[in-house]
Amino acid sequence: RLLEELGLTVVTANNGAEAVEWAQQDHFDLILMDMQMPVMDGIEATRVLREGGYEAPVVALTANVMKKHRDAFEAAGCDGFLAKPFEKHELEGMLSEYLRVDEKG
Repeated sequence: RLLEELGLTVVTANNGAEAVEWAQQDHFDLILMDMQMPVMDGIEATRVLREGGYEAPVVALTANVMKKHRDAFEAAGCDGFLAKPFEKHELEGMLSEYLRVDEKG
């Protein structure tokens, strides 16, 4: 896993509802939110988190790159957008924007 190679701890939710539940119960420095997930999609999950006062950065991570999808994520409260597939340097750039990443990683 690329994120783990960079020295980050990764928690993977199986669906959007689970992501919301975990985020409400624990502190995460950053959430990478996929658009297409079962039970609750990433846009709705982000909206629910923001309506509940969740403040940590949420970055959309999705293959849906059309402007309407970006706009929907932005309206839901996403802080950023990373289109799949992505290059390692794109991921590192996004992480450096939202996290303090150890330079050794």
